[in-house]
Amino acid sequence: DVAIIQVRFSSDDNQNGTREGTWTNWYDWNSSSGDWDSSAKVMDWIFATSGAKEVWAEVDDGASTDTAYDTVSVNSSPVADAGPDQFIFESETTSLDGSGSYDPDGSIVAYNWSCTGGTLSSSTIANPTYTPPSISGDSIFTCTLEVTDDDGATDSDWMDIAVFDDNPPTASLVATPEQGDTSTVFSLDVSGSTDDVAIIQVRFSSDDNQNGTREGTWTN
Repeated sequence: DVAIIQVRFSSDDNQNGTREGTWTNWYDWNSSSGDWDSSAKVMDWIFATSGAKEVWAEVDDGASTDTAYDTVSVNSSPVADAGPDQFIFESETTSLDGSGSYDPDGSIVAYNWSCTGGTLSSSTIANPTYTPPSISGDSIFTCTLEVTDDDGATDSDWMDIAVFDDNPPTASLVATPEQGDTSTVFSLDVSGSTDDVAIIQVRFSSDDNQNGTREGTWTN
């Protein structure tokens, strides 16, 4: 018997038992180089595209050569897209959007959402409805989407939901002066009114009693 002295490799995009790819350079059987591990007799090989593939090896003992091949299937991983960040008030709901997720060489077969706070109408659909939890101050919650393709590969993405505390505002009204006549212009001071976020509008009313119950018509 003669010893193997070198080896080379090839691959192609078919599984027909016929080599169509280009051979690499020869690798010394007993000297590691690049992706060739001579101790383990293993070559690391990466494919640029997905699909059905053949890998080939040719060994040479100086007198003759022989080839062997095997078949592999290469999958492109899916790409998860959890959608844009969102901003809502505590009393609102919103739809999450994972519909931008895709699989380059197949299809998405499973969605799995999880959030650091709040509830989802379903964690296993692309576009669930999100309901925020009760909060005592503005908060940010992260929702993570993991998708699985038809080959079992997964990918994940996340987005943030900023939830604003929308407790009702607290009104404050001080009328000055306390007494006057029909020619007196009373100042209605509402500057002491407060809100967790921001007060955006105000209206006024008056009536002919002092019983603490509004009976007059609101202004615009």
